[in-house]
Amino acid sequence: MTLGSGARTISASADGTDTFISMGAKGTFTQFDQSTQGVIMGIDDDVSKFEVVGNATNYISFNGTGLDIKSTTFDLDATTLIMDSATNSGVIKLGASGGPGSATGTTNGGAYIDGTGKFNFVGDANNFIRFNSSGLEINTAKLM
Repeated sequence: MTLGSGARTISASADGTDTFISMGAKGTFTQFDQSTQGVIMGIDDDVSKFEVVGNATNYISFNGTGLDIKSTTFDLDATTLIMDSATNSGVIKLGASGGPGSATGTTNGGAYIDGTGKFNFVGDANNFIRFNSSGLEINTAKLM
């Protein structure tokens, strides 16, 4: 069954080998290539697959054995884990409320690492080790 045409097509197919739903330029699993714009989800020769493609640099693809995500920017916020490719050449933050907010923040305990080489590991405002534009800083009541 097909509705529409060209890049504005929605299809559902069960041809004996493949069973799938597709949208956009993806008409069959031959367009399961991480570059053809559209959506396809279904069974390809007994293998579950799905793919959502905006273009060759922005897609999510599962080929039955692995998940591949490619994006020009990526932002994951899971409250205690934050990954952001658009900030400071990439940032990973861990901890309550997203951990330290920056390479110098001490409000929240946790870890901060960015793509410019800065890091900040915070126990609390009085116990941390960090490297930022000022150099390496260690603050602790007890150093062994």
